[in-house]
Amino acid sequence: MKDKELKLSTPSIEATPANAAPAPAAQKTADKKAKQKAAKKGDEKKPFIERLKATLRGVISELKKVDWPPMKSSKNQVGALSNTSTVLVVTVIFLVLVTAINLGLVALFRLLINS
Repeated sequence: MKDKELKLSTPSIEATPANAAPAPAAQKTADKKAKQKAAKKGDEKKPFIERLKATLRGVISELKKVDWPPMKSSKNQVGALSNTSTVLVVTVIFLVLVTAINLGLVALFRLLINS
């Protein structure tokens, strides 16, 4: 045990000069903020119509990439018209149901208030 000495190391604390370069993480954050400000300034300079045109071009481009279902039914696929009609029929059924419940509750409340 006498042969092996226990060595404790203490971390060295060095004073950084005031004009030293910022740490890499701080530099990245500062660069990121500067880029965001520059991007905001670039958007402000473009007229509203130009930004609107660019947005619409992007929307049209994305809509062209969509795999749209066929309008009519075939042997292997249900058509868009069939799906649309199903949604409309179910919507009308629920409309009638909710309206009937509403009218019934209104009539019940009128009876309770008038008595």
